Parts: sequence; structure tokens; C-alpha cells
Amino acid sequence: MTVTGVEKMLAFYRTRLDEIEWWAREASQSHHGSTPTGEHWRWECEETDQPVTLNPVTSEYVEGVDQAPVGLRSVEEYPTSSVGLLSHLVIRNQDEIRTVDAGHIALHDPARALRAVEVKRRILSELFDNYPEPRADGDEALWHKVGHDYARFKVIRLLVSEFSEHPDYREEWRPSPAAS
Repeated sequence: MTVTGVEKMLAFYRTRLDEIEWWAREASQSHHGSTPTGEHWRWECEETDQPVTLNPVTSEYVEGVDQAPVGLRSVEEYPTSSVGLLSHLVIRNQDEIRTVDAGHIALHDPARALRAVEVKRRILSELFDNYPEPRADGDEALWHKVGHDYARFKVIRLLVSEFSEHPDYREEWRPSPAAS
């Protein structure tokens, strides 16, 4: 693996982060407005507009009051010209959504996705921006010799492996299996 290979991994990873950011920002748009930091989503009863409790231990499916359907909405509200403030209705009229699925969707709302992208970009910046590269030919053996450089190499391989199912992912980027 050469330093050029590391640069390719960084470019691949930064492109994936850009894609996640785009999707999260787009998901935070409604015809009433948008939230630059990403919307926070929660499940609410369609009849009462009250948040529902998600507990997969006590209920396999999400239910509103008196088994009313539920919808996924933004916590943020946006002004309208006709009825005042409205939240962004993301998914509506769900009467058979498993609690674990609903929880997973709400847990990964756009606000959280954008925070995760920012954290990962800061990690990359701390590890790779304005940091001298090894002075030799840049092969993996050199990264082994220089401990902090090899640690950076291992970190980017681990981060990139999150996207191992992406068609542009290269098998040579796959990290070694974890020791048990």
C-alpha cells in the first residue's frame, strides 16, 4: 500500500461523507422550510400529534392512542401561510411498523447523520491535514516502522471499511480481521 493508496482511500471516504451530508440535508427540506443543522425526527400518533413511546420489549409494533396510525415528523416546526407552524411530515399513516424499525429510523435522523459526518471530517483533519507524510517511498512497511503513521494508516482503513459494499471500495483497503 502506498501513500498514494492512502490518498485514494481518503478521497473515497470524503466522497462518501459528502453523499451522506447531501442526503441528510435533502431529507431536512420540506415545502415549508429547512433546518441547516438537520432535522430531528420522532414518531407521533396521527390522531393526537403526540410523541409515541418506542419500546420493543413491550410492543412489537408502534401504535398511537387507541391503536391509531403513527407518522414520522420533524421536531422542528416551520411557518406556513395558512395554518401557522407545521412540522415536516416524513412518513405518514403507518399502522404496521415494527418498533425496532421505527426506532432505527428515528435514531438515524438527519441531525445525527450531519453530526456524524462532522465528527468524521474532524477525525480526518486531525490525522491527515497539515501532517507530514513519511519521507521514504510510502509503502506499508514504512508505515509499520513509524508507529504514528501506521496508526493513521490503520484508522483510515477502518473508517473506509464502513463502505465495503460500495462498488468503488477496493479489496486491498480491507483491514485485517480483529484479534479475538
